Parts: sequence; structure tokens; C-alpha cells
Amino acid sequence: MKIDMHAHWRPACLIDAMRARDGFPRIRANAAGVEVIQTRNTEEPVADGFDDAATRLAEMDRQGITTGVLSMLGSFSWTERLPVDEGLPLLRLYNDSMSALCEAHPGRFAAYACVPQSDVAAAAAEFERAMALPGIVGVLMPGNAFIDRAAADKVRPIMEVADRHKAIVFIHNAPLPGDPWPKVAGNTDNARRRNGTLDMQASLSSAMVTLCLTDYLAPYPDAMIHIHNLGGNIPYEVERMDHRCLLDTPHEELPSSRFRRAKVYVDCNSFGARAIEAGVHLYGAERIVCGTDGSEFGCDWTLKAIADAQISADAREQILHRMRSADVLLLLHGTEPICAEYIPSKLYEYLWMQRPILATVHGNPQMAGLLRGQGHSAVDTLSAGAQDALTRATTQLVARWESTGLADNGLPSPYTTQAAVSQLLGGLVAGATA
Repeated sequence: MKIDMHAHWRPACLIDAMRARDGFPRIRANAAGVEVIQTRNTEEPVADGFDDAATRLAEMDRQGITTGVLSMLGSFSWTERLPVDEGLPLLRLYNDSMSALCEAHPGRFAAYACVPQSDVAAAAAEFERAMALPGIVGVLMPGNAFIDRAAADKVRPIMEVADRHKAIVFIHNAPLPGDPWPKVAGNTDNARRRNGTLDMQASLSSAMVTLCLTDYLAPYPDAMIHIHNLGGNIPYEVERMDHRCLLDTPHEELPSSRFRRAKVYVDCNSFGARAIEAGVHLYGAERIVCGTDGSEFGCDWTLKAIADAQISADAREQILHRMRSADVLLLLHGTEPICAEYIPSKLYEYLWMQRPILATVHGNPQMAGLLRGQGHSAVDTLSAGAQDALTRATTQLVARWESTGLADNGLPSPYTTQAAVSQLLGGLVAGATA
């Protein structure tokens, strides 16, 4: 199962609003009487300019994408930058329509809400409202809102909503109201490459510095932060940052270490195998999610890049989120005598995922205790009635799945490297003072 965390959507619910617009983009009849979407430089027939569920689902099925997390395509983000009295009704219409789409296709779609960027209080209120809608899992935010600490401080009310609801903040390259956009004029040579790659990646890098090299995120431990395109150029520039840190501020923690432990996820949209390898080396595979832009070409590109990257099979699976997307994680311990004496490393990966676990345990009460202590099901294969106990545990999970679905258990794994180091250091200190 694969989850596409970066899948754009062209919302047909905005057609009437675009017919009424004077500015670009807008809908007008061309000389032939055909309705087209007009931008400053292009025209596209309305019939080809919006997405529909049947087409997208067929594309997802061909690519093996189980769930697409939908976000408004950037060419429609003008709705976010309108004065709040104009933009908010359109954004509510969009958020409601995305929720209806998710409800109509359970398990296939989730969506990020869009909020007015011209009024932070109104944005936080709409985000709060949208989080009560089925299928809405977070909010889409423009990259320029996090371009530096001063900008990011202005959107703290939105971050507070995300933290309260344990929601995702998807940060995508885009301007705030009043920002010059695009930064490179269309008559400049290579304008698309300068805007769509050079400037975009540099802007995302700046957002990563704000989020990872300051304490900005400290008040929001339960919000999940997701930045696209590997977080800009950081995987390639971090060695330069470390170099300058050692020269200029040797007392500071190295940037590479701070990026690695920051609670920010990045997707691998539009990048190739070598870039993904660099991202895994810096962030760790557990911090990289699958992203495709939502197009079939993007799916082909991303899935091939992940397959070609020289990374471990486990890293590849983590990027594709197979474990996180499973209803239940099965852990079969084995039945050899040695099983009573060891705990498989897979257990710790499973606990990190926070998904329900159904495990068979062979004479290992410590392993069973670890699982049950985190609210999971463990059946000892050496106990009397083990088969009946396994049947009961399976039946209970199925009943929960049919009734309310199987949600994350919300219990972060206590078995982390940091916890182990703290325990070791505590033992050393206690021994030294005894």
C-alpha cells in the first residue's frame, strides 16, 4: 500500500468564481466560443482544466497508490490571497467539497484545508472548522509564511490549531498576500527553471532553516510538519553549513545534527534516485514520505526514483509508508527455542508506527509485556488455549475496524535511541556517585 502525501487537485467547485473574475486566472469564451481558463500566458479548455474523482482513481490504481492526500494546486491559490471577505466563502466551499470527496471514496482520499492568508485569525478559525469535517487531516500553508522566524511568528495561531488537533501542516512553495510573484519575470531567460527550481528550492531551504535551526516548533509537539521537494537544497548544502559552523560558531550544535533530529517530514516529489539517497543520508528514511504532485507522470517519476535509489529495502518501504498504511501490523515471532531469548528489531519499528499490532510470542514474557504495555495484542503460542486467544484477538480487531476503524493508538514508542542513551547516562552517573 502506498500513500501519496503530495497530490494536487484542481477544484471544479471554483468554476463559477473563475467565470466572475476579472484578474487571472479566469474563465472566458475564446474566439471560437469555447470556454477556456486564461492565465497571463496560456489558455486551456475548461473541460481539461479540472480534476474528477473517476479519472484520478483510475490513475492511482494503475500506479498502485492506495491513498492520495489532496492539496489545492498552486494555480488556484489566488483564493487564499484575496481579501478575507472575498476569499473565505470560496475557501469554505473548497474545504467542504474536498471533505465530500473524501467521504464519497473512504480510504482513497484525505485532504488539506485551505485558509485565507490575508487574515490570520480568520485562517485559524476556518482551519478549526475544517478539522471537524470528514477527511480533512491538516492545512496547506505557503512557504513564504515560514521564510524566516519573523514571518513564522505571525502564523502561530494556525500552528496552535494544528497542535491541538494533531494535524499536518503541509508547507508548499507559494507567496503571501502582497509578495512579488513570480520572482523572476517571464521575459527573463530560463524563467521557468529559475522560478520553478532555483528559487523554489532556495525558498524551501529557508523554511527548513526556520523550522529546524530555531526553537520555533517547540510549542507544537503534536503538530506534524511536512515540506515538499526534500526540504529544498538542504541535503546538498548541509555539509557547507557544517563547515561554516565549525569555523564561525564552533560552540553550536552542527546543522546536520539539528536537521536530523528535527520533527519535520519531507517528501521526495520530482527528485531522482541520487537526491533521495542524499535525503535518506541526512534525514533518515523515516522522515521522508512519498509525493508525486498527483499526476500520473509524477507517480511514474517518483516510484521509479524510489526503486532506483541505492537505499535499503526497509528505507524504501518506509518512504512508501507501507507500515503506516496497514490496518494491523502482524508480528509472527517464530516457534524455535531461541525465540524465548530475543526480541526482534521489527518490534521496535512497529511500535514507532503507532498502528495496532497483533503478535504471536513464543515463551517471551518480556516481549509480550512490551506489546501489551503499549496497548497491543500479544498471544503466547506456548500458553493453553493459544489458538482461541488468537481467534478472539483477531475478531476484536475486525469488530473495531468495522465499527469505527482502527486509529493510531497515540502512544509514542518509549524505546528510542534518546531514551536508551538517557538510561545509560543515568546509570553511569548513579555508579559514579555511589
